[in-house]
Amino acid sequence: NGEAIVGSRVGRYLDSLRARFPGPVVADMLCLLRIHLELSLGAKGILLARSAGVRIPVDEHLRASFEELRFLQRSIGPTGRLAIQPFLRTSSRDLWQLYTIGGEAASGAPARDAPRRARPGRKTQERRPIS
Repeated sequence: NGEAIVGSRVGRYLDSLRARFPGPVVADMLCLLRIHLELSLGAKGILLARSAGVRIPVDEHLRASFEELRFLQRSIGPTGRLAIQPFLRTSSRDLWQLYTIGGEAASGAPARDAPRRARPGRKTQERRPIS
């Protein structure tokens, strides 16, 4: 229901962007939000399937979506990206999922799982051999 969104805080914020950015840039911002959401959901689905042992190849539509995402990021510029940042899911896990699938989309080859790293500020325990 579009009317519910227009009256919400999110809707008012998105509407306020029209006063701050040219119309084509606002349209690109909204497209970027849509594509980012689609890619996030697609990455999550592919990685869940893989964890269950089902290999899902990256299709041409996914590759095209990543290309469009990169184009839109350049189109709206750094200020536009900052303006929509609150709506983008950008936890380290989300970024890793997009990066993993995006790497496959660019190369056509399955990406390797990212190595796990210790979190900053945490001490890692050294494993001692059992004597």
